[in-house]
Amino acid sequence: MLVDSHCHLDFPPFDNERAEIIARAKDAGVKTMLTISTEVGRFAGVRAVAERLLQLRVHRRRSEV
Repeated sequence: MLVDSHCHLDFPPFDNERAEIIARAKDAGVKTMLTISTEVGRFAGVRAVAERLLQLRVHRRRSEV
């Protein structure tokens, strides 16, 4: 099983082909993709991508809980 353990699917350059990027990864055998938020202010965009295109799981650092 392949896992992409660190991707940034919310970045604007991927806006027009995000679904295709995920489809290509799945076709290549990637079973799990973890999209990472680089800034707290960008988290809403990361979550939107995850809710729309991925199985959503949210991990927060212990200090933020």
